[in-house]
Amino acid sequence: MAKNLELYYKGEAGLPFTPVVDYVLDHETGLRYKLNSWASLSLRAEWEQVGSDQGSLNDRRYLMGVGVSW
Repeated sequence: MAKNLELYYKGEAGLPFTPVVDYVLDHETGLRYKLNSWASLSLRAEWEQVGSDQGSLNDRRYLMGVGVSW
């Protein structure tokens, strides 16, 4: 039975070709723990930011899950 812990990060930044939106940021950070050869637990945090002239968006999500591979 092999157990391991994985920490990962994925992010994107963008500058749209429209004068209304200033920037777009999208980040994801997670932690994955392999329980055995076919099951794993995961925790993930996602953060999305959009800055614009009409207001801004600052959205965060937190997720927890169980994964099965076959």
